[in-house]
Amino acid sequence: MKPTDDVREALADLQHQQWSGWMEYLFNKCQLRTDEGRELPIPRDDDLVIPGAYVHNLKRLMATPYQDLTENEQESDRIEADKYLPFITAAEQRGREEGEIALARKVLAVSSGVRKQKGFTQSKRLQLLTSEMNKIIPSSLGFELEDYQTGKEDE
Repeated sequence: MKPTDDVREALADLQHQQWSGWMEYLFNKCQLRTDEGRELPIPRDDDLVIPGAYVHNLKRLMATPYQDLTENEQESDRIEADKYLPFITAAEQRGREEGEIALARKVLAVSSGVRKQKGFTQSKRLQLLTSEMNKIIPSSLGFELEDYQTGKEDE
């Protein structure tokens, strides 16, 4: 399933917000560059220095697999990951709806084909319909149509 342009743009917007938030956080950790302990007379944006201890911590985080992070570090990543969940949920819902529509189309096609069979009794049509539906439904619902007719799906 290919994401729509709207979804892609919304994800790109979220990514930019996360990047911008990270940069603001990083810049707030930085210090103004000084000349022999004195602040430069005209501070500029490019006169920021990341403190050595913070660089060391960032390198440690970059080299640490997620499962080895502290609980607080993992929670920070979870908070960022949570921002993607609405997009994933929407995509899953769209996939379920598309799957349900495709299944309904298959069921209608099989049902229509069975109805068109000439010379079949109602019982024979039901048997044929059950056989044809079992080719479609088990993979989608996880049980045999015959089980449903006999109530075995509750077991």
